[in-house]
Amino acid sequence: MEAIGYLHVASAYEASENIEIVPLKLEFKFLHWTKLSSPVAMRLLSVALSIGILNVADQTLALQQIGSRGTEVTNIQKCLKNLGYFTSPITGKFASLTQQAVIGFQKAKGLAVDGIVGAKTQQALQQSCPSQIKGESSNGQLRVRSKGQAVSQLQQNLRQLGYFNGPKTGYFGSQTRQALIRFQQASQIPANGVLDSRTAQALQSNLSVGGEYPLLSEGSNGPAVTKLQQRLRDLGYFKMNPTGNFRSVTKNAVIAFQRKAGLPATGVANAQTWDALYNSAQVPGNTNTGTQQVRDVQQLLQDLGYYNGAPTGTVGTLTRDAIAQFQRDKGLTADGIVDAQLVKAVRQAWEARYSNQPTRTVLATGAKGENVKAVQERLSQLGYFNRSLDGVFGEYTKNSVLEFQKDYRLNPTGKVDGQTWQALGFENSVATNRPVSNRYYVAAVPMQNSDTLNKVRLFVPNAFPDMSMSGNYVNAGAFSDRSVAENLTKMLRAKGLNAKVQFL
Repeated sequence: MEAIGYLHVASAYEASENIEIVPLKLEFKFLHWTKLSSPVAMRLLSVALSIGILNVADQTLALQQIGSRGTEVTNIQKCLKNLGYFTSPITGKFASLTQQAVIGFQKAKGLAVDGIVGAKTQQALQQSCPSQIKGESSNGQLRVRSKGQAVSQLQQNLRQLGYFNGPKTGYFGSQTRQALIRFQQASQIPANGVLDSRTAQALQSNLSVGGEYPLLSEGSNGPAVTKLQQRLRDLGYFKMNPTGNFRSVTKNAVIAFQRKAGLPATGVANAQTWDALYNSAQVPGNTNTGTQQVRDVQQLLQDLGYYNGAPTGTVGTLTRDAIAQFQRDKGLTADGIVDAQLVKAVRQAWEARYSNQPTRTVLATGAKGENVKAVQERLSQLGYFNRSLDGVFGEYTKNSVLEFQKDYRLNPTGKVDGQTWQALGFENSVATNRPVSNRYYVAAVPMQNSDTLNKVRLFVPNAFPDMSMSGNYVNAGAFSDRSVAENLTKMLRAKGLNAKVQFL
């Protein structure tokens, strides 16, 4: 009876969400309705209808697995193909090849490996391919009266972010719309109550935290909560000892911090909150770390292979994860914070790897020696240097470097940094400073238009324009190891760029 009572409550709640009445063709031949009294018949009819509704709902929210087919499967295949996991034709049929691709994706994301696209896998796909993995909607949007798994996921996301308090019905009704409007208002985007591309991107940004910095709300527990409480305590918002349990005191501390940082005061530790907590530019009263210092750390971590983003000077999710991984590798506390200890450790690691490699030594005005002479010789060969090769980095050498950098669309600093060394064509070998003569593997993106270089630099800031017998291209990196070049091109292809490995 308790279960039946719950079904009545659920039915009443769903009615308040304006659920359409779906005609159900249900036959219960085992019941002899004419032999039952009216009250008994009405009670059994109520139970039968509830069972029928649940059956339809279960079909609507079915998992995508072997045997499934349709638009949802097509979108999954497209996403997996763009990410490099699915190499077969797009068929809209979920067969063994699709299952294998899903398994590969799940392994890469640290999900349960079952080859089935359930809620967690669906969410991970949405975050990887937000423009392709959408639910049952019109024009790729979700709005009032939309229904299906995508709506269930939307409700789950809004609930995680603290905007939706109702049950996950899979139906887009008035309460879902109001929750979405509140999220849009907090995100300062048009509050139209429709899940359009801009709103989906904002949701993804707020949800895209993981690893040591997951989405946390009241009721969460574990090491991540301890880390959150410790950080709030360091900043003066949390007065107790870290417990690892997210309760009302922790929620109030998060709200207080969010208000001070100018964030929506939801009490949920989402991506924006984590970024503000660990971003020196946003943490109130924290002036220990400057923007330039963060940018320098990002550049060094990029050279060391930990960071793949652009040096922005702000600490976001990508930077935190790179710092934490570096700290783990070096036996340091993996807190993702840019402090004096971290800066010193990164610089020491960089120097240990590159101090003996002339092509990675930054040359600037005042430098002298064979490295400077090698640069002058190379600039002379390219037509940028017309004086004697004296090995002294003076004003004329600086201007020659500047002209070269401008022509190659490099950052015009007048200094010979790692990106300029590579553009000049020098190898990273300690044995010689001569231009590269051996062939190597290049992660190349054909120069389709004037914007190609800028697009590549969003992911590989040191990329530069180059040309070969096959035409102009963007050089995203040259490597003696083919597997390294292949991994880089795979990443660029996942970002929508037509990257490929060339042996030059």
